[in-house]
Amino acid sequence: MCFTTPYNVALEEAGSNLVTLAGMSDNDKKAYDLEKKAFAILTQALHKDIYHQFVYCTSTKNFWDVLEARGEGNAATRKIRHDLLNKEFGGFLFIENETLYDMATRYYHLLSEMHSYKVTATQQEMVMRFVEALPPNWSQFIDLLKHTGVLDTLSIYEFVQKKLENKDEEEI
Repeated sequence: MCFTTPYNVALEEAGSNLVTLAGMSDNDKKAYDLEKKAFAILTQALHKDIYHQFVYCTSTKNFWDVLEARGEGNAATRKIRHDLLNKEFGGFLFIENETLYDMATRYYHLLSEMHSYKVTATQQEMVMRFVEALPPNWSQFIDLLKHTGVLDTLSIYEFVQKKLENKDEEEI
């Protein structure tokens, strides 16, 4: 509630004075306490090196809104990031001397960022993009999976974990 509802400034003024704090209703005291606790949680979550950048925030909602804007950016920034992630997904490639594990980790990170910015791809698109990025020494195995229709039935996680990691272990 404190993160989404503007804080009542009159409660802040009343709560900061012991005389007026004692005269507040139970609901107002509860709201005052909740605001203080929520604000403390947010401030403690920030690293001390950046906290000074937010000292002007006076309520939990204000603080949260500023953090959200800083983390996500404005609509134009989010659109640019969305487009860049779409492009990165389309151009995802294997990096020379990269292990399968490293490639999968990098790919999962990309998928996670895509999800954060609402860049969508079907499970089959995710699998095929990863398949197309694999190095040439995987081509025979991939052709076999395509021919049997297995690629059409797996999620990206099943594909990497069940098929590729098992095949990679067999070759070692």
